[in-house]
Amino acid sequence: MITYRSLSRTPAAFKSLTGLSVAEFDALCREWIHADAVARANAPLTREDPHPRQRAAGAGRKWVLDAPTRLLAALVWLKL
Repeated sequence: MITYRSLSRTPAAFKSLTGLSVAEFDALCREWIHADAVARANAPLTREDPHPRQRAAGAGRKWVLDAPTRLLAALVWLKL
């Protein structure tokens, strides 16, 4: 599997797959993680849906991949 850690070791391949240099990606990733944290902190505590939840808020499967690898997968998918 291609991960951020393995792909960042080859800058030419990283640039061709994402369209960004490793430094540009790192800056974008920092902004993306910060924006996600702000969005989660400002999320409403209640839902607009009138139906009750089947599971507690935050329940469900946890992320398997780290944040840079998830962003990398999204950028590669968008580029291809």
